[in-house]
Amino acid sequence: MPKTNKKNQKADNLLRKTPSPTLGLTKKEVEERVQAGLTNKADVKVDKSYLKIIVSNAFPFFSCVLYAVALMFLAYRIYLVKIGHEDLASTFFGVSKFFFLGPLIFSTIIGTIQECRSKRVLDKLKIVSDSKYRVIRDGKEMDVSSGELVIDDIIKLESGKQIPADLKLLSGYLEVNESLLTGEADDVKKSPEEEHNVLLSGSSIVSGSCVAIVTAVGKETYANRLQKKVKNITKSKSELMRNIYGIIDTMSVFLFVIVGVVIATMAYKISIWGKDSSLFITEATQKLIESHCGSTVPASIGLTDPYGWSIIITTASAFAIYSLPTGLVLLTSMTLAVSVISLVKKNTLIQELYSLENLSRIDTICLDKTGTLTDGSMEVLDVIFTSHKDQENKDLERRLGSFLGAMPSLNATSSALERKFKSNKDYEPKQVVPFSSTRKLSEVIFKDDISMCLGAPEYIIGKDEQQYIKEAGEKAASGLRVLAVTINGKVSMLITLKDNIRASAPDTIRFFRENGVDVKIISGDNPITVSKIAKECDVKDADKAISLEGIAPEKLDELVDKYVIFGRVSPEQKEALVTALQKRGKKVAMTGDGVNDILALRKANASISFRTATDAAKSCSDVVLMDNDFAHLKDVVGQGRRVVNNIQRTSILFLMKTVCITLLAFVLIPFKRGQSQFTVENLYLMQNGVIAIAGFLLSVESCPKPITGTFKNNVYPKALAAGILMCAAALIPCLFSLNPSLMTPDNARSMISILTTIAGFTVLFYMCMKFTRYRALSFATALIIDLFVAFALPSVYVAGRSWSLHDIIQNGSNSQLAREFFNFQSPIFTSLGLTEYMVMLGFIVVGLPIYILESKWITKVFEKTEFKIPFLKNKE
Repeated sequence: MPKTNKKNQKADNLLRKTPSPTLGLTKKEVEERVQAGLTNKADVKVDKSYLKIIVSNAFPFFSCVLYAVALMFLAYRIYLVKIGHEDLASTFFGVSKFFFLGPLIFSTIIGTIQECRSKRVLDKLKIVSDSKYRVIRDGKEMDVSSGELVIDDIIKLESGKQIPADLKLLSGYLEVNESLLTGEADDVKKSPEEEHNVLLSGSSIVSGSCVAIVTAVGKETYANRLQKKVKNITKSKSELMRNIYGIIDTMSVFLFVIVGVVIATMAYKISIWGKDSSLFITEATQKLIESHCGSTVPASIGLTDPYGWSIIITTASAFAIYSLPTGLVLLTSMTLAVSVISLVKKNTLIQELYSLENLSRIDTICLDKTGTLTDGSMEVLDVIFTSHKDQENKDLERRLGSFLGAMPSLNATSSALERKFKSNKDYEPKQVVPFSSTRKLSEVIFKDDISMCLGAPEYIIGKDEQQYIKEAGEKAASGLRVLAVTINGKVSMLITLKDNIRASAPDTIRFFRENGVDVKIISGDNPITVSKIAKECDVKDADKAISLEGIAPEKLDELVDKYVIFGRVSPEQKEALVTALQKRGKKVAMTGDGVNDILALRKANASISFRTATDAAKSCSDVVLMDNDFAHLKDVVGQGRRVVNNIQRTSILFLMKTVCITLLAFVLIPFKRGQSQFTVENLYLMQNGVIAIAGFLLSVESCPKPITGTFKNNVYPKALAAGILMCAAALIPCLFSLNPSLMTPDNARSMISILTTIAGFTVLFYMCMKFTRYRALSFATALIIDLFVAFALPSVYVAGRSWSLHDIIQNGSNSQLAREFFNFQSPIFTSLGLTEYMVMLGFIVVGLPIYILESKWITKVFEKTEFKIPFLKNKE
């Protein structure tokens, strides 16, 4: 706040004056305004800073939970050492208790690096594509970026430009679209008269040109006060992220319930049955304490000694750690970032990370002809004069050159005309009406009171000259674009132009058709011309064309299914067509490059524009094709499908663990040992191989197939079935250990690690079915890594016990790690008997068919019910 007051004081003390429109500000005056902070750099920031990226990756809620658990382990370990219980500190809170931080830290580092890299590349690309504005300073015209504008700058604007700051119109005439700010679709006329001379930042110039003075910059502009509402908050996250964050929110709340239940259960059991310490401290753990620490476990433990609380803390923490699908958000963001970087290398700018998924889900794409099917360039093929007098026709060509010279800016059409007729100043204009997409014409009234109009024949040719409409129609039927020129309302010439079809267009159209995406062509041109070009580009049913001239937007519902080609479409009709398709449940993508496309771009599920598009169109688009190559949309859709299909698949692995732990927290309540049979180390084997290694490898697999179904139907049933299977795997040893002659408590703990890992690989095998070479390699890699760590340190990864770093420091070659390392005669393996091996074999045999049956049954239930994740509505 003090900084703002100081800035305002500088502005008040600055001696300001209204500069001459022809001279503008001096260099000194510009420097004074820069020093006073009166530049157009907005304080409203959309992109994350590098610091925010680091913080958001390192400290999401679920990561904070894990950090809190680690700190609690560390604090209680220090407390145990302080009170003379080094034995408990080493046995219950050894270094292996902190292994769960490894995948979290690794994912955080990778996610942060990838997002920072993505930001750096995108920032560079945005700088390259940053729009420039022409200002007058020291009597000279120069181009500056919008952020370099200062208050009182004299600026020149023309059709297609987005207004960069709040301005006052000094001269000229404009039609401005303020829909980005007000939601009002009608163009607003602006002139130097006081009541019409205000130009608001963020609005777009539809037609005309002007000279204006900057009256407000930066955060003081009207647009920046609305920026977050207009450009950011309105953009909802993708379906994928809404579901993932919904699950995270739900489990974040339920986490406290789970931990509370475990603490209460264990505290009750220890207070009731703690007189027999062997119920909660297994024989192997007791021997470890005795052999390494020289102390004896008391026969009785309770809530007043460190033994009881060591068990409660380690047990509750295990359930807290595994109840959240940690890493899923990071993996998703990282996978999206990888795809965005890949697309940047192909000159495709993704404006928002999650836009990639929205684009991958489209089933209908609405394309403009110009700049999409065609490359945006045109050439004049023929000129048809209505007069047979050569001199009159030569004068007409010269006047048309003056007409073009009076226009404030050139588009593809006027550029082609200029190459043919050469602009000149032979005839002085008195009034200029630039081209408007609504009127489909432009007009110049010269000082000799001759009015020349250029536009679509059906818009400017009168009823008494219908033969020219017919002639124009015949030309258009052959795929040519036809313009009419009138002098004082009478037809003087017809001009035929040819669009150059983009070489990649037919192949791209075929790609969409083969991948189940319907193509609609929406254009302001003659529908017959558009239909002809669409046929050359292999658009299906291109002969189903209609002109929307004079048709009310609300009547388009009746036409959207019948036709593929829509010509003579107004901005309101474009938006109405997108809306009509969405009403039919379609996911619609829209391409556009002009201000007349803004309404439809904002309405569409996904929007695409080009580098040569107007600033307004680019600001509304999810994707900007920086080299204007429409063919890159194949890459965009392919990358999006890869991300969504793979993340949905890997989500099953993450949620499998969450479902399992949630169920175990309650299912183990009736057992005397309760949840203490389960430790943090018990799931290391499954998490390392199945979730961390295989999950990551599968997330980057090539998967271009179309996305089918919803996250709910694709993920929840399989994840629930997988969680139930894993819960059963952990429960079987607990049941067997009720009779120590069948399975000892120590073997039961080892079997929990082994069977949950088998369950994980069973689910992974099912996910990899229809094995490809890549999937087989991923499965084998995960299996080999798990086998390696299991035999390298079996007491942790198999037996589920804590491993002490103090042991290896103190005992060296005689330490637990040294004795166990690939020792196949380790007691952890030799103690397993026939019962354990039969259980393993039986679970391997029946696990897969049980999981398949479970999945099918749960899927049917989900399809018949409206199942919703709590809190999900908050993310929409």
